[in-house]
Amino acid sequence: MADSKPQFLRRARGYAPQPILLPDGFADAENILAMGGELKNTFCLLKDGRAILSQHMGDLEDAATHQDYRHNLQLYRQLFDFSPAVIAVDKHPDYLSTQLGKVIAAEEDVQLVEVQHHHAHIAGCMAEHVLPMDTEKVFGVALDGLGFGEDETIWGGEFLLADYHGFERVAYFQPVPMLGGAQSMREPWRNTFAQLLYMLDWDQVAEVYGELGIIRFLNSKPLATLKTMAEKGLNSPPASSAGRLFDAVAAAVDVCRDSAGFEGQAAIELEALLAPIATPANDGGLSLGQAMIASCP
Repeated sequence: MADSKPQFLRRARGYAPQPILLPDGFADAENILAMGGELKNTFCLLKDGRAILSQHMGDLEDAATHQDYRHNLQLYRQLFDFSPAVIAVDKHPDYLSTQLGKVIAAEEDVQLVEVQHHHAHIAGCMAEHVLPMDTEKVFGVALDGLGFGEDETIWGGEFLLADYHGFERVAYFQPVPMLGGAQSMREPWRNTFAQLLYMLDWDQVAEVYGELGIIRFLNSKPLATLKTMAEKGLNSPPASSAGRLFDAVAAAVDVCRDSAGFEGQAAIELEALLAPIATPANDGGLSLGQAMIASCP
């Protein structure tokens, strides 16, 4: 529930594949097959001003899920007598959905369009709020885990001036190395160390705050190796990811510090910790920032 109204998280049985009427201007668009992302995948057929969204597919790196994805993609095309004029894929070249979309576009000799991940988030939000195709640019904020950026770096904390056709990146979170690459998503403490290393002077932090639990914990890790990795850019791609920042804060306050067992665990547990005390400040409660400070041991 949000604002006392039910909110869809995933459309499944009973709702998918019921078409969704799109805002004014979309009726003139060509047939588009949007392949979706790689995690929490959902594909979409755009036809006659309507979006036909599939049920939730899941993580395409799982072999059974990927097979189901391909099966349902073919099934939907048959059911809706759908031939795309355009294939839309995520800009990330390694996404399995992107790779399949490129194959289909080549085999069927149709146009391929690569879409930046966070522009897609904002455009989807615009459509959800029924903004017409010719709407003026909006200021969109995308706080996300990972998305392949226009500069071929990893984005995730983005402020975009955007419409349906394009965007301008006007601000973003300071990129910080993902120490160990994907391993930083499984071990939140790596992000805490990266933030302290790049945003502050780690040696000074360790000296002044050495008795804090998080500093003692980090000193038990191979920090010299991680520093070298960051300095030389070894398996440590810079990322403006809000998700990794949430990981860093969670680990700093001893929430899901050592390891995460599923995607988003650190942020989810941090939110659960703050929810009872983070009420609107004008109602006499704490702001979110105050609640985060109050929760620190």
